[in-house]
Amino acid sequence: MRDRRCPATICTEVTYLGLNSVVDQANYGKEISKEQLIAWNPDFIFLHTPSQSYRADISAYMDDPILQSVSAVKARQIYHYEGYFMGWDIATGLVDTVYMAKLAYPTLFADVDMEAKANEILETFYGIPDLFDALVAQSSLYTE
Repeated sequence: MRDRRCPATICTEVTYLGLNSVVDQANYGKEISKEQLIAWNPDFIFLHTPSQSYRADISAYMDDPILQSVSAVKARQIYHYEGYFMGWDIATGLVDTVYMAKLAYPTLFADVDMEAKANEILETFYGIPDLFDALVAQSSLYTE
């Protein structure tokens, strides 16, 4: 059963993957303080970036001296993802889920070829082969 505290726009992938989200309805869409990020100490940070214009700079987290104690920062586990956003494209949401699975569970998903799986998903929805390269070029995601 889905955790109802977690907004659907960011928790779909997290819920599917059995990961815990520290973001809930109370702080969704709000700036999170560095102190709160330190207190949560997440293993991964997934920055919801529905477009390039809303892209947070990962190096701002990686290079911040205050955040160096955060597990995700120490392990360099900070990533962008598009996610399901206001009716966002379900196909790219599924591609994000595969991407996040490979990051969160590298051993379990080691045999999954990201590009091949993404192309399979995108072709299922759009009927056009080999769309992953276009998705990467458009969004600059999946390249970290």
